[in-house]
Amino acid sequence: MTNPITELLSWFDKQDNDIKQDIAHLIAYQHPSFDIYNMPLGDLDQFVEDFRSRIQEFSESKNGLGFIISFRALFDFIFANKRGTIEGWNEVRRLFESMLTEPNMIELAQKQLADIPAKQEKWFSICNQWSKLKSSALSDEVIDSWNNRIIFTSNQTQI
Repeated sequence: MTNPITELLSWFDKQDNDIKQDIAHLIAYQHPSFDIYNMPLGDLDQFVEDFRSRIQEFSESKNGLGFIISFRALFDFIFANKRGTIEGWNEVRRLFESMLTEPNMIELAQKQLADIPAKQEKWFSICNQWSKLKSSALSDEVIDSWNNRIIFTSNQTQI
């Protein structure tokens, strides 16, 4: 039987380090299952590892359903609906273009604007992978089946 948490981690592990860091930070700051104040904010590699370990804890947990559903929704909101669309990147472009009028922000804005095409291509690919994951291992049907197995197994051990 497919375990959505295991599949999510497998997908996550295939991402480049900078992508893992983006995902870990932005999801951890918003997801109620992460205690961001007890995570190593200064050590990016350790932060990603702690993020990954926290996800793994839900693999066979009765709380896994809430975790995976909220993770899926947050990823869509933060990444897929913004970094996975032309409109989202146009918004980013407008933001950095508006920074070009600020003398102390010009250099940063120019660099960020120059980086947009490569970042956009990368994120389009990631969001496409995410969409495929959502329609397979993170689909409602797979999550429901996995959750039912966990509940049944948990109830059996309590009898």
